[in-house]
Amino acid sequence: MLGEELEAVYLFPSLEDLDNALSNWLGELFDEEESLVILQVDVTGIDVERGEVEYEILSFSTIPPANITVLQII
Repeated sequence: MLGEELEAVYLFPSLEDLDNALSNWLGELFDEEESLVILQVDVTGIDVERGEVEYEILSFSTIPPANITVLQII
């Protein structure tokens, strides 16, 4: 869990927020030779809430596989 206090699924509300994180603090946590998978999550019917910062959304429940799509492998 990358230092988070709450056990949850952490999501970015937009691709721009993801890109900003990967270009900064999140990208620093991974080695350059590591592959990352970008997933799109359809939160329809899933209880989510805003995190402590504007660039995160949290889900405390299991996300069904049907709601997850692989967007890109980088």
